[in-house]
Amino acid sequence: NYSIVYIPAGIYEYSNILIRKTGVKLYGDGKGKTILQTTRVADTPQHSQPNIRILRSNCGIENLTSTYKNLPNFKQNAIGRNAINEDANISIGWSEVYTHSKSFLVENVTVQNCEVIGSVVQGIAIGVSNNVRILKNIIKQTRGTGIFGYYSNGISVIDNDISNTGDDGIYIAANGDTKYSPYGRNSNVLITKNKISNSSAKGIGISGCENAEISFNIINSTFADGILVSKDHAGGHVSPKNVKIHDNTLCNIFGEFGSNYKHIVSAVDELKGFFAMIGIITDELDSADNAYEVYNNT
Repeated sequence: NYSIVYIPAGIYEYSNILIRKTGVKLYGDGKGKTILQTTRVADTPQHSQPNIRILRSNCGIENLTSTYKNLPNFKQNAIGRNAINEDANISIGWSEVYTHSKSFLVENVTVQNCEVIGSVVQGIAIGVSNNVRILKNIIKQTRGTGIFGYYSNGISVIDNDISNTGDDGIYIAANGDTKYSPYGRNSNVLITKNKISNSSAKGIGISGCENAEISFNIINSTFADGILVSKDHAGGHVSPKNVKIHDNTLCNIFGEFGSNYKHIVSAVDELKGFFAMIGIITDELDSADNAYEVYNNT
């Protein structure tokens, strides 16, 4: 059951939107029809509020475009600021500026059939949340990562079109520090059927995740790795567990490190060259402790 905030077709200017009531859904008439234009400046990080922030459970955003009134000329340039969500276009859940919680702050949130154009950092940021679904969105022209998640359980990223990102297309990360979340890692992550193109860094990356599937994605043209699975070196050195990478298609993967990458490790030795060739890299993983499978990728 939702309290529907219906926004009919049109162009609307605003500074930022904060959802602090449980069970609220912003609902428009469709991408390119209901257009929300923030008046905030999109060219430099401000450590301020996201354009749209969800801070309560059972909420959603559907069928609208979220962008900027004055969208600057976009330059692909990885800015290395994945770790905060203060300047995201759409933010779900927690930021370390506000709380060090041991329980999930936001649960059961869906962003679906939206168009996210531009951001100071991430297009969509997710933190300390449970059961978040990012479905069938168009995300483009972000200065940072297209979709970024951390310290959460049950993140599903399905059938999105992500292009022209200044950092990774999709990155799900945690550093093992339990003071920021119940688990100190992400768990139960599904990344499937997404199209990612023109990424200034990785196509898809996960670190410190448990029970993750990366499947049926199409990744075209990345400056760095197509798919990277790694420990998170920022905190507890938590290794991923039970990761499956299958049926993905990768092309034009430039690979910043390429075949000289020093930490290519595989559960099966003969696959080492395969990882480097198609841009799937597992970074310093111990296959004895961290079961992962890689198959049917092109």
